[in-house]
Amino acid sequence: MSKDAFDELLGKVGPLIAKADTRMRLSIGPAERLAICLRYLATGDSYRTIAFSYRVGHATVAVIVKEVAGAIWTALVEETMPVPQTEDWRAIAAGFQERWNFPNCVGAIDGKHVVIQIQIQILGPSTSTTSPATPWYCWLSWMPSTSSG
Repeated sequence: MSKDAFDELLGKVGPLIAKADTRMRLSIGPAERLAICLRYLATGDSYRTIAFSYRVGHATVAVIVKEVAGAIWTALVEETMPVPQTEDWRAIAAGFQERWNFPNCVGAIDGKHVVIQIQIQILGPSTSTTSPATPWYCWLSWMPSTSSG
């Protein structure tokens, strides 16, 4: 992120994330609070890693990320995600009709289907623990398991 982009974002969210100094401690300034949050969002580093880099507590990083991310949403939601008007909805529906032949559709949700198979034990002729092999059903294939008795 360029310094100009950072300064522009700071100008929008700075008043929302500024904290007052107290007699007990000096507050973390808005620029550093924004930098901590952006570092977390950009890298996905752990709170402890970021806390070590900025010399603050990991619990402080957790609070800062939550507060600043909320402030970024509040400051930018109207400008970046405006509520569509009636004509916008009609244009979106026309696009779905034209491209996918889905009438009266204004959006789609993508998902991931995951097949979960349970491992089932198939009992052979003997259920003794001294049996040389008890077959188990594995989702990859049938696999005999050997047991030592």
